[in-house]
Amino acid sequence: MKQFVFKFIPVSILIAILLFMTGESSGQFKKLKLKMISKIIKKEPALSTSLDDAVTEVPFLDDYNPSRVPLARKKSSQAPGIAYACIPGCWSINLKSYCLHAGKYRPGKGEGYLYAPLKGDWAPIIQSVLRKSVLQPKIPQPLVQSLVWGILARTKIKDMPVTMKIAAAKILTPKEIYTINGGALGLIPESLREEALGGLPPAVRQVIEAEARIRDMLQSGIDTYEALERVAVRTGIAPRQKGDREVPGGRWSYHPEGLFVRYQPFGYARTHMQISVPPVCMIEWDQKGRITSVSDKRGNRLETTYDDSVKPLTLSGKDEPIGYAFHRLKFSQGKSGSSRINKEWKGKGWTFISVPEKKSRVPKDTLEHYSDFDKRRDWAVSHQAQVVSLSRQAPSSRGRVVLGNRAIRLGIFCHGVQNFLGSQSGGDTKKAAVAVNLLKEAWQHLIWLRMMKERPRRQTGSASASKFPFVLQLGGYFIGNGAIALKWGAASAQGGGSGAPCGGFDPSGGGSVPGRQGNQRLGMGGPTDEDLEDADKYGDGHAEGYMWGWGYGAHDGANGLPFDPPLPVIPIVPCDPAWLEGYEAGHNEGYEDGYKWGKTYKG
Repeated sequence: MKQFVFKFIPVSILIAILLFMTGESSGQFKKLKLKMISKIIKKEPALSTSLDDAVTEVPFLDDYNPSRVPLARKKSSQAPGIAYACIPGCWSINLKSYCLHAGKYRPGKGEGYLYAPLKGDWAPIIQSVLRKSVLQPKIPQPLVQSLVWGILARTKIKDMPVTMKIAAAKILTPKEIYTINGGALGLIPESLREEALGGLPPAVRQVIEAEARIRDMLQSGIDTYEALERVAVRTGIAPRQKGDREVPGGRWSYHPEGLFVRYQPFGYARTHMQISVPPVCMIEWDQKGRITSVSDKRGNRLETTYDDSVKPLTLSGKDEPIGYAFHRLKFSQGKSGSSRINKEWKGKGWTFISVPEKKSRVPKDTLEHYSDFDKRRDWAVSHQAQVVSLSRQAPSSRGRVVLGNRAIRLGIFCHGVQNFLGSQSGGDTKKAAVAVNLLKEAWQHLIWLRMMKERPRRQTGSASASKFPFVLQLGGYFIGNGAIALKWGAASAQGGGSGAPCGGFDPSGGGSVPGRQGNQRLGMGGPTDEDLEDADKYGDGHAEGYMWGWGYGAHDGANGLPFDPPLPVIPIVPCDPAWLEGYEAGHNEGYEDGYKWGKTYKG
């Protein structure tokens, strides 16, 4: 019985016995104390997210910079948190953000950050703090940040100052508080701590020392944000470390909720986030595997005319074509009503239709039409690796592999178009940028279909006898009957990772990590106080109204009916006036966009 009881004495009690019942004169006991303290100090951190977890960065989108990025529209405030409507397009959100790595440097201007999921034993608790703090607007951000620092330093809630105890009681569940109190670390004499940390790399030691000092300060009753910040946040430029990545500011990452995100931190307390929700896009291929047109539901369309008088590109000693020359691009941009703006570019261009091997060569007599072969070959190989790396983060199937391959080919085609447009002297650079963005958005659409958590099911039914095209999983088109099928197409563009109608994107609880590992990783909270008021202008109704309006508009446009937005179908159940206002506005916008899309494919 004695052995059984001793076996289950908590390690923290054993440490206390060693610390307070043994003298410094005993060398044997001191070594044992140092060994146990060192083991505790160096245990797995509460949050382990690192640069290695940022596996969905997208260098291909480095030059994807839409000219118009409006404020994202918030969904209903009755939802458990702050969620934003996933309407196709590029949107911005100004967020409160939090330092999640005490002892690191504050973000510098222009530093690149990437999306990374929060990992570690207490990651769910940190996510809970970030998300639930949005629902407690009376708790100031500095107090939430102090609580985060305290939790990351493994400070017991019961040992924290009163203000932080009250905040923790409002944000955390009793189970979460119990977990923190049970896994926290007690006071460790500084002299022993110094010896236990000996031999650690400076970067690791700085973090452990900062967390230990924060823990000591909180347990001693020091709770001022300024005092904690001086310990947690280092100023200056972080030195380079082994494993750092060159991440330019504003690099996009794929988010598992089915969209693309990028971060621009201002210090560590504010972050400007942009999200790109892929729109429904149509890609047409000819019998030779060449992309002939790319279009979207807004009426934008890019057509390619290939130059069949030029011999196809083949590798030395092989007959199978791997590339073709084109001599004309035509871009059409839809406007209100039936008017359209057209732009044409003529010249010499070419693109691969498959990825050549890394060291492959071509006959010299073909280089007149296929210039920069080596450079473009290396780019194609690199782009293929990028898509393959992304694809590893999602399940694999035959259909998903097809989508991944199409994304690779579309990316390579986009690169060829960019080279062609770059060789044009003068001209309308704004139209060229819009045309390239169309290709980038179509690429995002294919990646979204490749990466989604669940594949959407095609709906059937017939609300009318008319026919119209809509986008399928494979990015082609299908002739179906009825408005129900068309609404599936609209919903698929606005869905999250599951492909279901979007329940909204909640940025709080997510994390971002810097390419320079000496800088702080960041956790996203809710919108800034200023943005919260603006984002709530329409409420939840806009997204749902847009989806229904788009379905009606696409139906009318595809069937040659006049532009005549129907009255919005108002729900029978009582609705908040702000919701109805947003629903009506979204319905009208959606009808107009859907009508343009329908007319495009009718033609």
